Amino acid sequence: MTFWIVLMAAITLFIMIFPFLRDSRRQEELLDDQEERDRLFSQLADLEYDFYMDKITRQDYEEMRQEIIRQLSRLHAKDKLREEQLRLQLRAEVQARLEKGMSHG
Repeated sequence: MTFWIVLMAAITLFIMIFPFLRDSRRQEELLDDQEERDRLFSQLADLEYDFYMDKITRQDYEEMRQEIIRQLSRLHAKDKLREEQLRLQLRAEVQARLEKGMSHG
């Protein structure tokens, strides 16, 4: 019997803590993406400076610039996908609460 009590307590604790763990992982991912975005913009600024100071050729500048822009576009697409997923989650949650409220009222 003690085993079942401990098991139920562990399951309950996990259920209570899991949303916080999931949210912290999401926050870490968002911070990592923001750091990556900052790094890429810094690289782009350095690249612009090097080009205008005639340290690199136009061809090298264009190739490196396109690669940085590709990476920034990938991050932007990831943000848009995350935003759409959040929008769908919110819509589903609102719908569920409305349906729950209608069934009780």
